[in-house]
Amino acid sequence: MANFSLSKRISPADVGINEKAGDSTTFESNWIDARGYNQATLFIKFDSVSAATVAAAMTFNIEVSDDAGTTSYFLQTASVSSGTVTLSKLQYSSATGNTDHNFAVDFPCNYPHFRITDMDVASAHATDLISVSVVLGNI
Repeated sequence: MANFSLSKRISPADVGINEKAGDSTTFESNWIDARGYNQATLFIKFDSVSAATVAAAMTFNIEVSDDAGTTSYFLQTASVSSGTVTLSKLQYSSATGNTDHNFAVDFPCNYPHFRITDMDVASAHATDLISVSVVLGNI
């Protein structure tokens, strides 16, 4: 990490995921302007306030855009079977259980804009809160 230069922190309020109720239907962040940066780190905080929350997973996707969302593209993953490459949406997943759960996701950022989409926590309650902040930088 010696070559990583911290350039810009984006607050949960600016990301658009600031203490969202855990029982919300899937939601998405605001578009994040990443022009001039080549690395993004998401800091994801899940506050499990309800003792009734059962073991579940938080899932989300990343969508990218070259024009702030007029046209958007899901990041893809590939699998190969019998010489055929099959693409599917890259989905991030992390178990939450019934305790507070904080984690970071780091990825190269080779596009002008991105956002978190389809974020969901299965079996969460309204009192469980989700927040996401972002740090953009250059390696």
